[in-house]
Amino acid sequence: MIKDKPLYQQITKVQGGAPQIQFQVTPEMLPNAAIEAVLVRQGKPINQVEAGSL
Repeated sequence: MIKDKPLYQQITKVQGGAPQIQFQVTPEMLPNAAIEAVLVRQGKPINQVEAGSL
């Protein structure tokens, strides 16, 4: 969660194709805060994985 500076940060290991993260919205986040998310795939490089096995 960012505005003019980072307001909230969380690093979490997730599983599955549609992970969900929850957090509480605080007054300093309002108005106009934005969410940025980065997902990093772990494991073999995608070109070394059999089609349909993900």
